[in-house]
Amino acid sequence: MTLSRRQTTTPGRRPRVIVIDDDRAWRALVEEWLGAIGCEVLQASAPVAADDVDLVLVDVPKAREGEPTMIRQLSETYPQARLLALSSCFFPGVKSCGPVAQALGVDAVLAKPASCEAVTSAVRDLLAR
Repeated sequence: MTLSRRQTTTPGRRPRVIVIDDDRAWRALVEEWLGAIGCEVLQASAPVAADDVDLVLVDVPKAREGEPTMIRQLSETYPQARLLALSSCFFPGVKSCGPVAQALGVDAVLAKPASCEAVTSAVRDLLAR
């Protein structure tokens, strides 16, 4: 599967990221990390124009069951945004942009829990593409 999503963020504005995770404490921590690297974190519950979102970071609790409905919905809602899936089902050694990401229909995956360095590095890499 070849993903044809936006190459870079719009010049002159901070990258805009949506974080979707049921764990409020984890979500707040990730939002803090993203803010520290210059991202504007948008609320998933607020109406946001599809082309205003550069990256969606989403928890995928049942990743081993195949491409979740949520991933398809996010791809349709934010077709230009990069998708980064986190899951406790992923092994730490899984290549972030490898076959697991391709099978799920996302741009990259990370094992959860992930460190600040792992999350911010993955976000920077995806936004630079």
